[in-house]
Amino acid sequence: MTINHALLDELERKARAAMTDQPRSGQWFTVDPPWGDSTHVVSGSPDPHGANFVADCEYILEDPVSDLDSQAVAAHIAANSPDVTIQLIAIARAALTWNAAFERAELARHVFSTVSLNERDRLDKLASDRLAELQGLLRGTP
Repeated sequence: MTINHALLDELERKARAAMTDQPRSGQWFTVDPPWGDSTHVVSGSPDPHGANFVADCEYILEDPVSDLDSQAVAAHIAANSPDVTIQLIAIARAALTWNAAFERAELARHVFSTVSLNERDRLDKLASDRLAELQGLLRGTP
């Protein structure tokens, strides 16, 4: 599967739709001792008394052919809340943009070797400005 902007758009749409379920938005946690055995997932607080239920992985091992660990499954679910998913999508978008810019820079470098010195200076300035802009996007500043 190729990661592209269309795929990221679809993933983000699904993650944002999941976030509309307000009791389950925000950070997710496993319910650890003293309240649980790390097989349940809640949102909003690590204390289950002030949190919202997300998932119960306690009996995932009822399938004798499964090699899944209930605690590992709960930890994986807790680590992949819609909020985290949207943050990862933003990072993937930045990486795609950066990769596309790098590929264009490689092509430009090839073309660059065939143009006049004046044109090289102009292209070099454009590339430097674009690189600074992309670095600003990655840092979250315009």
